[in-house]
Amino acid sequence: MPISLRSKLALAFTLANLCLLGMVYALTQRGFDRDFLEFVGKQQLRNASEVEQRLLNLYQQENAWPPAHSEILRRAIAGDVSGHERRRTRRLLLLDAEQRILLGPKRNPNNLITQPIAVNNQTIGYLAIPRIQAIPAGLEQLFAAQQKRSFAITAAFASVAAFGFAWWFSGYFTAP
Repeated sequence: MPISLRSKLALAFTLANLCLLGMVYALTQRGFDRDFLEFVGKQQLRNASEVEQRLLNLYQQENAWPPAHSEILRRAIAGDVSGHERRRTRRLLLLDAEQRILLGPKRNPNNLITQPIAVNNQTIGYLAIPRIQAIPAGLEQLFAAQQKRSFAITAAFASVAAFGFAWWFSGYFTAP
């Protein structure tokens, strides 16, 4: 039994909508992953406010940054903190106002998330961390999974709606 013209049109409209939905999903997920990784990195920098305050105090005492990679800079970043806090501060880098590395391993500046350190509205340096490559375990990963699940459910409803519209439009187009 041959497939009716209405069924062929409905199938073609549905497949076109599914292709568009797939592209939207892929692009949205790519953008979400990139933007969310940036957000998580910035949050980690914001959580380093104690480190930033110690660095500000050091800069104001010296009226300049100590020599690059000096022990005084290491102590200012590490501070008097527990093992967990020390592990977290190991990822931090200190850059001067021209974004030259004062403390931390040599990195491409484009692969860093930076937060300005300012005195009297003048940027004196930057606190930085390397860009995160994967969503860390914990609440961040749970949030990302929830967003993907929500989009998948929305896409499923949109697919059913696309088929309904496609069936209705195909009936309209094939009516005598």
